[in-house]
Amino acid sequence: MITVGKGSISQEILSLAGGVNIFGDMPFDSGKVSVEWIIQRNPEVLIFVGRQEAFVDKILKLPEWRQIDGVKNRHICFVDETPLRRTIRFLEGVEKLYECLFKSGPS
Repeated sequence: MITVGKGSISQEILSLAGGVNIFGDMPFDSGKVSVEWIIQRNPEVLIFVGRQEAFVDKILKLPEWRQIDGVKNRHICFVDETPLRRTIRFLEGVEKLYECLFKSGPS
């Protein structure tokens, strides 16, 4: 799996929305991460970009993923990629991530 890290626009948008990226200490703007690393960092919310419902359905059935708080609580969101890019629509991205994190709960 690939996630965003330090210096990425998605990291900045997440911060503006009030979130904390569990991989914000990665020295690159994105990189591959293992399931073990995700489990160790135990995210409260899992955010997937684009239409990844089929992938999420698969991982929810795997025992190792059930250890993660965001999975246990089904706090999983899907966000369109466009507002998470360096465009004028980044404010829409801030709003979508804020809703995901604090308002709508699981989606």
